[in-house]
Amino acid sequence: MFERLKESLRRPASAQLAPVFAGLIACVAALYVWHARTNAVEEVAARAHANAAIAASYAGEVFGTVELALRAADSTPATPAIVVREDPDSLRPLLARVKRSTPALDAIAYIDASGRVIASSAGIASSPVDLSDRAYFRHLRENDDFTLRIDRPIAARPSGRTYIPVAMRAEDAQGRFAGIIAGFIDPDYCARLFANLGPDSIVSIVDEEGYLFARNPVIELVGAKARAFPPLHDGRSFHILQPSDGSERRLVVSQQIGWSGLYVVVSVPEHEILATWAARSAGAVLVAALGVVLAFLAGEIFRRRAREAEARLAATSEDAARFRTVARNKSDFLAHMGHEIRTPINAIVGFSEVIATDAMKLGVPARYREYAADIRFSADHLLAIINSILDMSKIEAGKWKLSLGPVDPRHALSTARHLADQRAAKEGVRIETDDPAAVLPLVADERVIVQILLNLVINAIKFAGEDRLVRLGCRALPDDRIEFWVADRGRGMTPEQARRVLEPFETAGDGDRRSETGLGLPLSLMFARLHGGTIEIDTAPGKGTRVRLLLPMRGPQAAANAA
Repeated sequence: MFERLKESLRRPASAQLAPVFAGLIACVAALYVWHARTNAVEEVAARAHANAAIAASYAGEVFGTVELALRAADSTPATPAIVVREDPDSLRPLLARVKRSTPALDAIAYIDASGRVIASSAGIASSPVDLSDRAYFRHLRENDDFTLRIDRPIAARPSGRTYIPVAMRAEDAQGRFAGIIAGFIDPDYCARLFANLGPDSIVSIVDEEGYLFARNPVIELVGAKARAFPPLHDGRSFHILQPSDGSERRLVVSQQIGWSGLYVVVSVPEHEILATWAARSAGAVLVAALGVVLAFLAGEIFRRRAREAEARLAATSEDAARFRTVARNKSDFLAHMGHEIRTPINAIVGFSEVIATDAMKLGVPARYREYAADIRFSADHLLAIINSILDMSKIEAGKWKLSLGPVDPRHALSTARHLADQRAAKEGVRIETDDPAAVLPLVADERVIVQILLNLVINAIKFAGEDRLVRLGCRALPDDRIEFWVADRGRGMTPEQARRVLEPFETAGDGDRRSETGLGLPLSLMFARLHGGTIEIDTAPGKGTRVRLLLPMRGPQAAANAA
């Protein structure tokens, strides 16, 4: 018998405190950090989409303004084509005025039907330069296209400077092709507009084949393609792409520029996502590290005391009373650890709440308030787990004191249902309460009874069946006891699983992780036994589960006397 007692000391539920805490903390922190990564990607993508929309708006205004500038040479605005009647000498000052009032244009010129420059904003006479081989000239000469033609960047003749050529078809008074009105946009003008959209962002204007029309930072554009080119669309999706030059991966989004057939592409380096992720995760990692340190510190202290107690018991094997004292001290120690573990976590909860609500009116940025709220959530979750374990240890140590008094069973049911309503709504579950017949007042600790019922209802909500219904009620039994019951029509359990779920840190063992820590039912059973009662589970695979809480009507003392 003594050997069995020694073995029970080596393997108490509370001896698993440090690894259980560390595992739970690590899981919570890992889930939060993973969730923070998703949020970081979505946050950076949202900023990139906003910048793409701004850049597309800028570019659309530039092309719209340039089109109006080219139409200024039209002597007959009622026709779709630009009709040129003025002679070159009268056109030159007009083109010069239009160029001065249009910052995006580096030059504007009238090119006749043979491809020669007849008049330009520079005021020169006809130029010997032949532009008839340019793609935009050939297209407008061969097609009755009266819209603005935007071509890929070219090297101008004879200067060699890079321009984005834009042109519109010109006709004579009889409707015959008379040449084109061409403008030349400096790509750096667009790049300067994009410069304020983020120091690490690459903002480009591209066509459907990925050829560059403008880019910030500036590069040589003639014949160049975007290095990270996504499928072009106007949606809210994004792509993580590896640039063609093998550099750092980038998050890439696109936005169409109105009617132009061009797109703005914004790409952001992956390290910006990682920086946002790190900022969001720092608080959770800090809380997790602190929790792990505290857990292992408490575990080491406990193991040291347990080893000392075991050594003393080995030396005094005949002193059974002393052994029981040591075993009790084991649970006492864990119960007393509540203050040491809760105090730093409560500080984290309090200070994160101060930051999240900006209680001191210091003007805390919104992002930091959001991080503080995340820290508060993680700390609250950890504190709830710790409280459950310490409550069990306090009961084991015999330190839990019930506050007995008359309890209306119907009020206890109503309170438990009200507290579970929010969880039920989140899970899409309905809760129904069977109106019990009149029952005598129960002598119990009402707060503890409500906690037991709440644990049972929440457990039923997790495993509600396809009807998404949980029912609860109570009734008086002939043997001066009362029965509270909670039922669901979920998948049910085998007898072995029903036995296992009443053990601390155990679950049904079917791979479903919704039971979380495995503490709700064992803690409820301990509270029931404090009242002189018990918990029974009626279940079968595929038949649902009915959990019965059986309590003596006249309190734990009456149950002890009857025994």
